[in-house]
Amino acid sequence: MGTCANEKRESESKNVPQIAGDKSSKQETNNRGAPLTESQLHEAIDKLFDKFDTDNNGYLDSNEAVELLKTSLGQDNVSAKDINDII
Repeated sequence: MGTCANEKRESESKNVPQIAGDKSSKQETNNRGAPLTESQLHEAIDKLFDKFDTDNNGYLDSNEAVELLKTSLGQDNVSAKDINDII
């Protein structure tokens, strides 16, 4: 896996699990208290993606991305226009 955009934005989102061996000051752990492995992180991302890919087309459209961000970040002020402006 290449570098995750979230790894670069650690200060923006503290809920992003870190890969085992990452030198970040705070790491998310699995249910045994160990840092998440790369495969565990992939699995978590895939589950999150599938949860918000409501039409199951393998892509997040702007409305699906808005719901993901609202839920994950707890922000109600994200709009489809915001997502489209970024894309």
